[in-house]
Amino acid sequence: MKKKITVITILLFVVVMCCVLTACADPHEHELQHFEAKEPTCTDEGNIEYWYCAGCGKYFSDETAGKEIAKEKTVLVATGEHDWSEWVTDSESSCTIGGMRHRVCNDCGERQEEALPIGEHNMTHVAAVSATCIDEGNVEYWHCKECGKNFADENAEELLTDISLPLGAHNIVDGKCMVCGKSEEQIVSECTHKLTHVDEIPSTCIRTGTREHWHCEMCGKNFADQNAEEILADLSLPLGAHNFVDDKCMVCGIDEIFIKGTPGLQYTLIVGGNAYMAAGCGTATDTDIVIASEYNGLPVTSIGSGAFSGCSGLTSITIPDSVTSIGQSAFNGCSGLTSITIPDSVTSIGYRAFSGCSGLTGITIPDSVTSIGSSAFSGCSGLTSITIPDSVTSIESSTFYNCSGLASIVIPDSVTSIGRYAFQSCSSLTSITIPDSVTSIESGTFFGCSGLTSITIPDSVTSIGDRAFDGCIGLTSITIPDSVTSIGEWAFSYCRGLTSITIPDSVTSIGSDAFSDCSGLTSITVEQGNAVYHSAGNCLIETASKTLIAGCENSTIPNDDSVTSIGDRAFQGCSGLTSMVIPRSVISI
Repeated sequence: MKKKITVITILLFVVVMCCVLTACADPHEHELQHFEAKEPTCTDEGNIEYWYCAGCGKYFSDETAGKEIAKEKTVLVATGEHDWSEWVTDSESSCTIGGMRHRVCNDCGERQEEALPIGEHNMTHVAAVSATCIDEGNVEYWHCKECGKNFADENAEELLTDISLPLGAHNIVDGKCMVCGKSEEQIVSECTHKLTHVDEIPSTCIRTGTREHWHCEMCGKNFADQNAEEILADLSLPLGAHNFVDDKCMVCGIDEIFIKGTPGLQYTLIVGGNAYMAAGCGTATDTDIVIASEYNGLPVTSIGSGAFSGCSGLTSITIPDSVTSIGQSAFNGCSGLTSITIPDSVTSIGYRAFSGCSGLTGITIPDSVTSIGSSAFSGCSGLTSITIPDSVTSIESSTFYNCSGLASIVIPDSVTSIGRYAFQSCSSLTSITIPDSVTSIESGTFFGCSGLTSITIPDSVTSIGDRAFDGCIGLTSITIPDSVTSIGEWAFSYCRGLTSITIPDSVTSIGSDAFSDCSGLTSITVEQGNAVYHSAGNCLIETASKTLIAGCENSTIPNDDSVTSIGDRAFQGCSGLTSMVIPRSVISI
């Protein structure tokens, strides 16, 4: 009986298990629940898309329950990174305080705040205004419209607590203030003096001293006493004496000869009575002359007109630093003068100052010189080179006329004009560069410079004057820039080495005989587009008048009615011309 119960129990267990297995064996019989994919957030887990069977407790990656997966494979771990919103400004920055802004995590709602940097000042520049005797002034400053503060610089690095300037001094002219209208006496009498004591500064041989005095900051007057009872109009003390030891001043270090000068020179008090000018040849045996730096306690500031003119025995001269001007014809005809040093104190060299100094071989003009008179170095035939400083703006007429030995010269960019005949007859001059600052080449500037072989005319030049290059027989080529509008009479006459010339389309005026006696000229070209002139058959033709104004030995006069007349000296100097066919269109020669 017991065995029968056991068999029945076993059969019953088998039947139950078969039922369970039968219920889950078929995938279509799963009780599947679908779960959508969900992205993880900064704090919460997410999951992949999956299906779950409540009957068997299994997880599947597809809706047919074809692929079982582990539960942990469905889980996506939280990212730990916030999904921040855009920044929102809570308060704007100003030039004195920073603002604030915040943002929020779209997932967890966490809020993050951040301070904004202090903003820039809204600056307005205020120029300095000088104080007058009736109105206060102000320093230059920058004012911020936002915070209302003032600064010494536009970068707001230095704060200014006070921008005002106290009342200034009176502007007294002829005993009356030009601003407030008060008389000098009234100003002094009404002034509540604010005096500052100033000690005496003794004079030396090289510096004027200053008297002891009391200075009023209110009225600007200086007084001899602290009670402001005596006004001092002049505070200066005269130069002191030199302290000579062994013929040399122990204060200024200058030899006695340079201070007192060569005996026998004349010193004349100039207008105003505060300085002297020097003149004279010294004694008959003096060849080396030293001009005194002072005379009777006053400085020697100028070399007078004709001061050393005709001193043919003079070979050298020393000019002191006190001299500021060299007068006209100062050394005219000093043919024996071989060297001279012009000090940095000199600002002007007069008309014909060194004219005829044929023994002078070189000279340095200091940067202090701003003007050189016309004919200043004319006839200096021994002069081989000279440098003109940047301080000079013009080379006057005939400045280097007949400097036959001058081989080179540097014209600085500061020069804007070169005068008439400035380099006439400088026969040894082989080349020269004209700077872009020059706008015109005047009449006869390089007339007779037979050694000149090339020259560059800058684009700044608009006109070439009469006879500018007349007689430059060594000149073989020249380029006329597009800036030139006029070429003067005889401008290139007798330039017998010149082989070709091109007239730019900018030229509207060519003077008569501009290219006469250019015996080496074989090519004449006018650029297309010139409204006044054209070239044909190596001839220069004035278009409107149909006049042939210049030709050369190989010219062919065009036979197309473009030429009706042959102008004055059109073929002058064409020594190689053997034949010429004149067309029927020509009616006058």
